[in-house]
Amino acid sequence: AILVLLEGEKKAMESFSSGLKELEAETGLTISVRKTRARPQYQVEKGVPYHLVVVGIDQTGIVFQVTELLARHEINIESLETEAHHAPVTGTPMFRMTIIAEKPAEVPVGKLRKELAALCDKLNMDFTLEAQA
Repeated sequence: AILVLLEGEKKAMESFSSGLKELEAETGLTISVRKTRARPQYQVEKGVPYHLVVVGIDQTGIVFQVTELLARHEINIESLETEAHHAPVTGTPMFRMTIIAEKPAEVPVGKLRKELAALCDKLNMDFTLEAQA
């Protein structure tokens, strides 16, 4: 299965759609078209750039729980990278997540640190949160 999302002017999309029956006949493919509605635009105001690193023993739900906490504060995640590896001596599965994000100016960094600390304590993880220069 292949899923493709196309966007364009109404006339161009109608023209594209009208040729799909012929394409189905030529290729033997089954092609289904469904119109969608545009999502409302959500504009994040410029904020303070931060670098967040979360490290600890790998477990299910780390990315979800950390990103959900950030979303509650309307923090815009610009990039997110994860890495899994085994600890050198013990072979324990380890996890590292690095996030570059913009924190709205009205979100107190102390409150964010406190909530991240509570979450990381619950997950038995460590974190660092530093403002970007």
